[in-house]
Amino acid sequence: MVIWVAQFNIVAGQTFEDGPFTGAFPQRGGGDDPCDLYLLVEPALPGSEEFCNDIANLVGESFHRYRLSVTGGLLRALQSAHADLKGWNSRSLRDQWVAVGVSALAVRGNEGYLAQVGPALAYARRQGHLRPLQPHLPDAQGPLGLGDSVYPQFSRLELSPGDAVLLTATPLRTALQEQALAGLLAGPVEECLPAIFQAVRSLPWFGAVLVAALEDRRP
Repeated sequence: MVIWVAQFNIVAGQTFEDGPFTGAFPQRGGGDDPCDLYLLVEPALPGSEEFCNDIANLVGESFHRYRLSVTGGLLRALQSAHADLKGWNSRSLRDQWVAVGVSALAVRGNEGYLAQVGPALAYARRQGHLRPLQPHLPDAQGPLGLGDSVYPQFSRLELSPGDAVLLTATPLRTALQEQALAGLLAGPVEECLPAIFQAVRSLPWFGAVLVAALEDRRP
């Protein structure tokens, strides 16, 4: 099995492959427990868009630097980002406060571990069935940067060839019906994000990361 990844961002109406709302942080070097991290960071307050890239980098770097376990690394990285934004907000006027939601997917072998703090949205397609994933626990529904503490909602995902996980900004729920999205994720992986882009291209900002498990056809 091999992991195939693609992403796109819409920033002020312009489209980019790499951008502030998505991040891919593969593990560098060797190691006995390789694990890659994929992120979708979503602004939760007006003006937070310009901070999303910094938060993605902070979460990605913290995860790989301090990870002892996968879920422990995700928790520590998200709580570090929360503390960083809380510090900024404590020094700022209320109308300058920053808050973001995050979907963070760590992939290790054929396992995926998803940590979400709202606003956040993901879809997992496994064995032909589509499952929406978003925080519903109280401590995970509030964004990073606000509130006393955050504790992300965790989901464990098994990955087999043909499965996929889509990390996406929450406006997708109103831009594309779930049945249509299920059809896209069931088709060729390289056609999925272009089709999603057609549904959201009029939005001022957007981000999506598609992580798909494919058959390893190497000899």
